[in-house]
Amino acid sequence: MKYLISTALMASFVVGTGAVHAQANIESNLDASLRLGLELRTEPDAELVWEDYDSRIRWTGGAQLNDSFKALSYLELGFDQAAGVNETRQAWVGVQGEFGTVTGGTQYRAFYDAIDSVTDIDVQDGCELGIACDRQASILKYTSPVRGDLQYMASANLGTIGIDGSDDFIDGLDLAAIIQRGDLKLGAAVALNLEDDTGAGFGFSASMPYAAGTASAVVQFASEDFANQSGGFPDNAGNAVFVTDNVFGIIAAYEEDNIYARATIADVNDVAFGIEGGYILPIVEDVAFIYFEAGISDSGIDGDDTNVFGRGVFVYNFDVFKSAS
Repeated sequence: MKYLISTALMASFVVGTGAVHAQANIESNLDASLRLGLELRTEPDAELVWEDYDSRIRWTGGAQLNDSFKALSYLELGFDQAAGVNETRQAWVGVQGEFGTVTGGTQYRAFYDAIDSVTDIDVQDGCELGIACDRQASILKYTSPVRGDLQYMASANLGTIGIDGSDDFIDGLDLAAIIQRGDLKLGAAVALNLEDDTGAGFGFSASMPYAAGTASAVVQFASEDFANQSGGFPDNAGNAVFVTDNVFGIIAAYEEDNIYARATIADVNDVAFGIEGGYILPIVEDVAFIYFEAGISDSGIDGDDTNVFGRGVFVYNFDVFKSAS
């Protein structure tokens, strides 16, 4: 709770500073998304459950300090029907100008922006086999403007000397770039774990229009040490399990209007795979919809069986507060 309060105060300070020193245009938006649904799954136990699917409360703030400089802030809290507000999904502050954007806090790394985001297309978070799927705390990130066809980015996972056992100020470093060649968008990234020099991960992504939609693909490689230092990979119960070799994976995805599909195959101790499809049924434009997802997956972890699942989730988005001055 102290962390949430501190984050909110910091974000308010950034926005407030813009108001005091520049009498700037200030934006403040508060909204929420309620996501409840029913799921049938076969692993780790066969069950039919009614649960929360990443409901969240979001607050965004911004202050235009001058013609080319803007202060930014973002806070996203997760909640569910049983635990209430139980996690910080994202919480960061930053500045934006002609030089690009610098943000610090709990957020996605540069590796995700250039690689994993390309195939993370489903409504429910589902890129478990990616190297940098999770939002992480203490991330300092820089994103350049798009210059010509090129955009580059970098992020650092800041360490805490003497507190978490690390002896480095920077525990990890991501370097990434995105280039647009006509309709084809390509991404490349490297992730280095600097804590005890525990390996590296590499990723390449591609996306382009296909038929009436967009097709995308990702190739990733992570050394054994890097994969384990990053928390391992989840089994069917969602528990992180250490791998015993290097990890290699390929992900392909396609989305068109209200449908999407994704296929994954990876070497994680054993062969891991996943096939998933979804459909979004609009109810009220920009307010409410129902999404249906079904698939089959295997974690590649010893002792896990193949999981078959299907879910239907009702999503209701509502604005709580909006202001601009």
